[in-house]
This record gives sequence, C-alpha cells and structure tokens, in this order.
Amino acid sequence: MGSERLILVGGGGFCRELFFWAADCVAAGTLPPMAGHLDDGGDQLSRLGYDLPWLGAIESFIPRAGDAFLLAIGSPQGKRIVHAKLSVRGGSFPRLIHPKTRVVATANVAEGVIFCPGSAAGPDTMIERFVTINTDSGLGHDARVGEFSTLSSRVDLTGGVSVGRDVMIGSGAMFVPKVKIGDGATIGIGSVVYRSVAAGRTTYAAPAKTLKPAR
Repeated sequence: MGSERLILVGGGGFCRELFFWAADCVAAGTLPPMAGHLDDGGDQLSRLGYDLPWLGAIESFIPRAGDAFLLAIGSPQGKRIVHAKLSVRGGSFPRLIHPKTRVVATANVAEGVIFCPGSAAGPDTMIERFVTINTDSGLGHDARVGEFSTLSSRVDLTGGVSVGRDVMIGSGAMFVPKVKIGDGATIGIGSVVYRSVAAGRTTYAAPAKTLKPAR
C-alpha cells in the first residue's frame, strides 16, 4: 500500500470501537496502517489511553498524498458535514469490511462504507456511500440503504427493505420485508417497523414501564 496512511475522523465512542475494528483490518492487510485521528475536540483518545496520535482538528487539517479517511461518526448529518470538508482537500475514503463479516459477492458496496464485526449483507443488496453498519446488523436479500445512513448494533433489515439517505436506526430495530424508510427518518431503539415511514419522521417503540412490586 506504499505511502498510504489510515486516519480515523472522530473522537467519541464509535471512534474508540472503530480503532479496534480498523486494527483487525490492518492486520488482515485490507487497510493501510493507522497513523492517527482527527477531532475538533482535541486529543480525547490519548487521554483515555489509546495509542492513536491526534493529528489536529478537522477544520484545519490538510491531507497529504496517500491519506485515507474513515468517518468514525455515528450521526448521518455529522458524517455528511465532515465528508464535505475533507473531500475538497483530497484524500480517499476506503471501505472497512471487518474480517468477521459476511458480505456476499453480489452485494453492491460503495466507498466509505463500514461493516463492523458480525454484520452481513445478503444477495443483491445495495449499500450506498458512507453507510455505517454496526456490530451484528444484517441486510437481507435485495435490501437497500441510502448514503450516510447509520445502522446501530443488531439491526435486522429483512428482504427488500429500502432505507433512504441520512437515516439513523437505533439498536435492535427490526423491519418486516419490503417496507420503505424515507430520507432523514429516525428509527428508535428496539422498534419493530411493520409499515413504511415517511421522510423526516421519527418512529420509536413503546417505552419500558416500571411495574409495581408484587406483594
């Protein structure tokens, strides 16, 4: 991979997770060596004991030839904003497909997509740019996820589900086949989505209730 170096962009919880997933990919030879991270909030990772140098703020960083960025950001809007800032300055945005994933040969995976451990994509799925698929989440056959969307852990998109752009899906959400989720929608933790959701809408499962103790 020559002079390429991998740079994580972010400093929060997902960046700490991605540090380990990226290290696995570096060891497998699918990504170049990690050189550091960018974050406008300063060197948060080193303060927590992570051996990943802070290379500066996103706002002021100037890439050099061979720099490759992973967007370690959960928010779809955050990913889109940071990508716009960095893409005009150069650098590339590789895919991260962790060795412990199952992405079949007929899955269509665009640039900047992140597949975390235990995730999967079935036949003829379409995963557009900068989608994040967190641990143990899966796409059934013919499912589609639009650019910059995020699937949190243990999300189940069954066959033919269509997710629009900039959608945030909480952990444990499940979707019946062929439902459609509009651009910019938010699906809450643990939701069971059995009908389509319009663009920009927020859908949550019923909240947990505290029961009276038995007498």
